[in-house]
Amino acid sequence: MTIAPIIRRAKPEDLATIVGFNLALVKEARGKTLEPTTLHKGVLAVLEDGDRGFYRVNLTSS
Repeated sequence: MTIAPIIRRAKPEDLATIVGFNLALVKEARGKTLEPTTLHKGVLAVLEDGDRGFYRVNLTSS
């Protein structure tokens, strides 16, 4: 049986999760470490202003 994903637009409450995933992604893909404070500010700016972009969050558990 296939479970349909539940996806929604990210909210400010998702900030820590998105930052954590972005830090891990860059570390794995590029072998680099980003400055968490700078990344936090950038993700927050996007979450607070939809004209800058958006994130989506998958709520489906495996």
